[in-house]
Amino acid sequence: MSGHLWAGRMVFAVSGVLLAFSVFFAFQWSAVAPPPGANARLAGVAGVARESAAAAPASPPALFHDDFERDPIGVMPAGWTVDDGRWDGVVEDGSHAVRHATGQSYGHLVAGSADWTDYAVSARLRLTPLSTGFAGLAARYQDRDDYYACGVYYASAVRLWRVRAGVMTLLDARRMDVATNGFHDVRLVVKGGSLSCEFDATVALTATDRSFANGRIAFVASGDEAAELDDVVVTG
Repeated sequence: MSGHLWAGRMVFAVSGVLLAFSVFFAFQWSAVAPPPGANARLAGVAGVARESAAAAPASPPALFHDDFERDPIGVMPAGWTVDDGRWDGVVEDGSHAVRHATGQSYGHLVAGSADWTDYAVSARLRLTPLSTGFAGLAARYQDRDDYYACGVYYASAVRLWRVRAGVMTLLDARRMDVATNGFHDVRLVVKGGSLSCEFDATVALTATDRSFANGRIAFVASGDEAAELDDVVVTG
């Protein structure tokens, strides 16, 4: 082998080794040394995320919740009191629910605290296809003659009403056909003198009244209305 050829091969080999080391160190540097300011930017993003999480509004506290799943079929649910009417108790209808029985006048099934003032009560409500019945949720319930209520009349109207000294006064209403083959979402909100009634998150009825400042919740149903109630939640 000539001296020139041997020298040329040595130069080529040394160049390859140097190139390999250059690539290796470049890779290592890029893996461990972030661009200038990157750490500050990452810290800023993390700080904004923490601030956003801290600023997110907390959900209203639940004062009461009952889905009747722990109650045996055929008995009255624990934590509820019958003021009047006849009740079938807990039934199976896809899940546990409580049902008002037919063949009796008004029924009032009561729960919660008489000290509750401003709150929202929501539930799922199922009606029967009677043309003369009604059912709904009551708030600030004093007794069967004094309360606010939100519900459905005759499967053809959503109403917000007040019962005081046994006399019913209609506060707001909207006519609509209400399907009786499934459950509907009903929500009644009482805050100061402001009242609102929501039905399936589409109908919003409102009124102002200061007859009652506090009271319990109730499931209200008329005679021959075998309405069902499920998933009751009260938030403050």
